[in-house]
Amino acid sequence: MKTLLTKSVLGIMLITLSISATAFNSTSKNEIASITKEVKELLTDPSFEIDENQYARITIRFNENNEIVVLAVDSENDELDYFIKERLNYKKLTHTIINKRQNYIVPLKMDLKH
Repeated sequence: MKTLLTKSVLGIMLITLSISATAFNSTSKNEIASITKEVKELLTDPSFEIDENQYARITIRFNENNEIVVLAVDSENDELDYFIKERLNYKKLTHTIINKRQNYIVPLKMDLKH
């Protein structure tokens, strides 16, 4: 257990994100790629130790100020749920979101690399 905790503290995490639009099909692939990149950057270096692979399904939307609004986090880990909401809610993206009425689903997988 101690070795596992040491590896989780010193290990490198891989965060794999993909994002899909759920409401309209008007979102361009470039916009989705830009959103994915910025969300991924916001979720690096978690504030908790990962001792196993973590998964979540995040539903987000953007307000008129181009800030992320987390609508839901579907995860079995309460700590991961809190981390995602804390890191993403009301964070402003540099990329201007064209369709702010659209919900985006962000599947998240956080792996512990040994």
